[in-house]
Amino acid sequence: MAIRPIIELPLFCLPTLAWFRQLEENAVIRIVNYKQFPDDARFKRIEFAGQQGKQQFTVPLVSESRKGDYKSVKISYQTNWHHQLINALQTAYGKSPFYEYYDYRLEAILKKAPVKLYDLNLELLHFMLKALKLEVTIEEVEGEQYIEPELNIGNLLYYQVFQDRNGFIGGLSAIDYLFNEGWESFQV
Repeated sequence: MAIRPIIELPLFCLPTLAWFRQLEENAVIRIVNYKQFPDDARFKRIEFAGQQGKQQFTVPLVSESRKGDYKSVKISYQTNWHHQLINALQTAYGKSPFYEYYDYRLEAILKKAPVKLYDLNLELLHFMLKALKLEVTIEEVEGEQYIEPELNIGNLLYYQVFQDRNGFIGGLSAIDYLFNEGWESFQV
């Protein structure tokens, strides 16, 4: 029996394409519940390409819950942020080739209104793995402190809806790749 590679990666909110390119088919991904929630915006921020260039959307958090471990960080619903995100993605990707194949699935996750950021990010990860047709196993482990991962960025260029206006924008959430290219051209 072949040994399955074990890859430890932080559970970012809709991580970049570089994050997903670290995976190998049939790998085991270790997702860490850090004892102290990391002060890294990628855990709560989504970056995507819009008409005006790079756009950022940050999931609002309940401030006092950020002092504990990752699994205890709560999402704030004082605003309709999930509807704002759905509208922003529709504006940015509504005319992209694959938006209509994935938008309703993503919208269903956001409309569930998960209480905890960890749960939202984990569900978004499952969505992306399924959409990109990546067969991996996820293990959840406890960890002391966050260590910046070394991600192999590489130069993967692909079609983007507003590329003629803004040029190619790298380092975006993998959702940008999914909406613009679909899953068929994705290779780990």
